[in-house]
Amino acid sequence: MNKILEQLDLKNLPAAFLQEGALSSGSFPENNAWFLQADFLKQQTTNLGFDEELTLAIMEAGRTVGNNEAAVRFLWHSRHLLLHDKLIGISNEWPLPLKEPLFFVLMFLSALPDLIKSHAEMRIPVNITEDTLSDLPLWIRHHRTKTGQFGLPVPSWLANHFCTKIFKLGRLQFEFNRLPDDIPTLRNLKKGTPILGVHIPATGPLETEASMDSFRQALYFFPTFFPTYAFSAFTCRSWLLDPILEQILPQTSNLVRFQKLWHLHPVAGATHHQTFERVFGDRHLPLEQVPRNTSLQKAVYAHLEKGGKVCEGGGIIFADEIDIRT
Repeated sequence: MNKILEQLDLKNLPAAFLQEGALSSGSFPENNAWFLQADFLKQQTTNLGFDEELTLAIMEAGRTVGNNEAAVRFLWHSRHLLLHDKLIGISNEWPLPLKEPLFFVLMFLSALPDLIKSHAEMRIPVNITEDTLSDLPLWIRHHRTKTGQFGLPVPSWLANHFCTKIFKLGRLQFEFNRLPDDIPTLRNLKKGTPILGVHIPATGPLETEASMDSFRQALYFFPTFFPTYAFSAFTCRSWLLDPILEQILPQTSNLVRFQKLWHLHPVAGATHHQTFERVFGDRHLPLEQVPRNTSLQKAVYAHLEKGGKVCEGGGIIFADEIDIRT
C-alpha cells in the first residue's frame, strides 16, 4: 500500500485508508478491472438515474483511472474499506488520486451491486433503495453548480448510504445514531441513547405534512427491517433549527412550521457556517457580498446587518409524539 500511495503522491490521507492493505490486495482482480469497464459503469449510472452528461463524465473518469495501475489498485482498496464499514465518520478531506474529481464516485459505483444485493436480501423496498441513493447525484450536481465541474464534496457522508447507515423515507433522511450529549431538560435523555438522526436533503420545499409522512414511514420502516434497533426519539442538528428564524420569518413559512415540530435545544460548537452555506451559498462570504435575492436571504441579511447572530440549533421529537394515523 505504501508503494501505491507513493506512486499516486497521496499525502495526509485519513488514517482509515491505511487499514487492511494486505486484505484488499489479496482480493484484487488481476488483469480484470471489471469495476472500471464501460459496460459496468453504464449499467450503474443507469441504475442511479444519472443523465447523459454525467454518465459521459463518469465514463471518461473511468478511462483516466483505468490507465493508471496504482490508481486502479487504490480504487479497489477504497472499495474494500467501504464494503467493510471502514470509511464511516471520517473527514471529508479525501485526497483525489490523479486529481480526478470523480474518483470516489467510481468507488461508490463499484460497490453499488453489493448494496443492491444487501438491500434485496433484507427485503428493503426497491423504491427506498433508489430514493436513498438519489443523494449521490444530488451532491455531484451541487458540486457542479458551485465549482463548474462534476465532483463529490462529501464522500464520507455518502459512505453512510452505501453502508446501510442511512435511509431516505419520503422527504427526510434517517440515520442510525446515538445521542452525543445528555439533555436533562428533555425526559432526562442520556448520552449514548439510540436515536434516529434526521437530515433534510436539498430537494425542494420543506412542507410540514411531507415531513410528518416521513416520520410515520420511519416508525414503520425501522421496526420492520431493523427490529433490534430500539430508538425512542428523532434528533436533528441544523441551521433550520436556529430559534432566531422564528423571529425573522413569517409564522406561515415552511421553515417556521418545521421548527414547531421539534423541542428545540442549543448544541455545542454551533457556528454560522451552515447557515451561510445553505442560505447564501458560501460560508466564507463577507456580509456585504452575500446575495439578497430570496425572501429568506433578505430576512437573514437584515438580521445580520443589525448585528444579529445565526447558528445551528438542535431538536428532539419523541417517537410517541408522532401521530401514526394518516
